[in-house]
Amino acid sequence: MDQAAVTFSRWVTFWRQRWDAKGENFSGTEAQTRAIGDILLGCFNGKDYYADALDFGCGHGRFEKLMGRYCGHIWAVDILDGPLEACASRMPTITPLRLDWPAKLPLRPEKVDLAWAFFVFQHIVDPTIFQQVTQELRRVLKTGSRMLIIDNAVDTANHVRSRGPEALITALGLRPGARTQRITVGKPQDHWLIDGVKA
Repeated sequence: MDQAAVTFSRWVTFWRQRWDAKGENFSGTEAQTRAIGDILLGCFNGKDYYADALDFGCGHGRFEKLMGRYCGHIWAVDILDGPLEACASRMPTITPLRLDWPAKLPLRPEKVDLAWAFFVFQHIVDPTIFQQVTQELRRVLKTGSRMLIIDNAVDTANHVRSRGPEALITALGLRPGARTQRITVGKPQDHWLIDGVKA
């Protein structure tokens, strides 16, 4: 087994233990969810609509109903079955997809109009896994599709890596000029909001 596979397996174990211990609180607090929901509502207008959306790192689907206002179908991706089942139960327009290693999604190229990843890339600390995951997202995103990211800006814990907007924009193949903004989720200006378009 290669080193990336070992790391991925450990990552799955880490999150499974958190899910088993904390249930739906494994990925954040209700206060965080409300703060992010308010931020996201400011990113859309009533005319926004995306036929095929992808929630990368969906967890138990805490943003699905909000994002579902703007999406026809949501492909919900996670590494754990329990959260995926909880996510899929929120709306009939959700298809759950479990991500294994190597990171491949059962979607054709340029399928997705909108993708989001909230609190996800910050946890992919291994550079090989990060590269493969971002390449796979680039493959399934349509040219001109929208990508919304909320990622850590300040944390230095062992299981978190703060890369900054430019690294994420480059890795995901987004056009220059993506909207980047420091936002407050738990502490002042502790995360980045990135709202970009795939080149």
